[in-house]
Amino acid sequence: MVHSDQETQPIAIGTIAGTSRAIKERLGRDMAVIWVYAHADINTPETSESGNIHGMPVAFLTGLAREKGAGEDLFGWLGEEPCLSLKKLVYIGLRDVDKGEKRILREHGVRAFSMHDIDKYGIGRVMEMAWDI
Repeated sequence: MVHSDQETQPIAIGTIAGTSRAIKERLGRDMAVIWVYAHADINTPETSESGNIHGMPVAFLTGLAREKGAGEDLFGWLGEEPCLSLKKLVYIGLRDVDKGEKRILREHGVRAFSMHDIDKYGIGRVMEMAWDI
């Protein structure tokens, strides 16, 4: 799944949710996601500085945004169980991450590679490190 801009987020959420459920049902495993984008998009309604929903798709997929019942009217179709485990999520190419998102990534131990990491190690090495999820 490649996430490119705000217009594709509904597609990303639906595709990840549907594929994740299918893999869980058919293979009994959790799906891994490598999110390649400048933004982490893991803000919750409580952490978002702007309040814009387009900065929250990963929070809804992982269940972080539903912990307090937020967004049920918009994303209730995702169901009670998270579609994506934070342990199976890796970010590549981050360069503009909000303070609240940084805290979430740190607290949950989410693997994240910034543009600085890509410049330092090269994209090939970063991809190798990302596959270890």
